[in-house]
Amino acid sequence: MNKEYTISEVARSVNRSEHTVRLWDFYKKLPEELRPKRNERGWRIWSEDQIEGIKKWLIDSDIRPGKSLGVK
Repeated sequence: MNKEYTISEVARSVNRSEHTVRLWDFYKKLPEELRPKRNERGWRIWSEDQIEGIKKWLIDSDIRPGKSLGVK
């Protein structure tokens, strides 16, 4: 079975806050294939491939810390 990563692990891996990662999911800013699944407890979980995809998405989209995604 592949390891499942929590929001805190993802946030640390992509150098963002948990709050930011949570907002990306809530506002559906992440591409569909990078959005988390939910475990039996309802927690967001990601795969290692998704984390690598998020890192690429951040670079390709030029999303830097402090740069707004236009969420209101």
